[in-house]
Amino acid sequence: MDGEKLAKSAAGAVGPADVVAAYGVDALRWWFVREVPVVGDVDFTVERLVGCANTDLANGLGNLVQRTLTLVRTYSGGQLQLLGNPGPPVNGCPVVAGSPAYPPALPAAELLTAAVTALPNQIDAALGRFDLRSASTALCAVVDAGNKYVEQTRPWEIARRAASADAGGTSELDAVLATLVHACRSIVHELTPFLPTAAAELRHQLGQGSRVGAPTPVFPRLGATTEPPLG
Repeated sequence: MDGEKLAKSAAGAVGPADVVAAYGVDALRWWFVREVPVVGDVDFTVERLVGCANTDLANGLGNLVQRTLTLVRTYSGGQLQLLGNPGPPVNGCPVVAGSPAYPPALPAAELLTAAVTALPNQIDAALGRFDLRSASTALCAVVDAGNKYVEQTRPWEIARRAASADAGGTSELDAVLATLVHACRSIVHELTPFLPTAAAELRHQLGQGSRVGAPTPVFPRLGATTEPPLG
């Protein structure tokens, strides 16, 4: 901790329960998943724990899920318009749409869908090596792809076109929203072994089939102003 070896008799020590009390169990669990290598030492600091939680959970996954749910509820009344027949569950995760016809102008949909499809095998391979850090890297990569997809497609602009009686805009918006919800559901399913309580809360919000729930922040931004007691 802070460059000093952890030991009960040393001053540089901190109780896990104290960290949880100050920052929450998800922040501590995620730090272990994200930072601790398979072999070798790692330095624990409150700043690193808070940084991981804020970057990956609050700004990353939490932001993706919240903006996705907000988009669906704002522009589609919380009801997805399914494209094609729903396919079979992928690794236990319910599929929103089987093979939607993504508009040619949205190549980012294919990139995101490919990343989502590859994620279960990436997680399985990492866990087979007992490499939690690689598993978290794979999860974060798909979260980043999802947030980039939102910025590239700009659903709010598609919705404005759809409101102007642009039928193409309506189908395009349906495809974007279905792609985002499926990505979020898949990511949250793969998150379950690492953050089970948070994953359950997110899964409830994302709903099943064509319906989604109301967005409620699951990962609040943390501050490093309160140091957990040492000893």
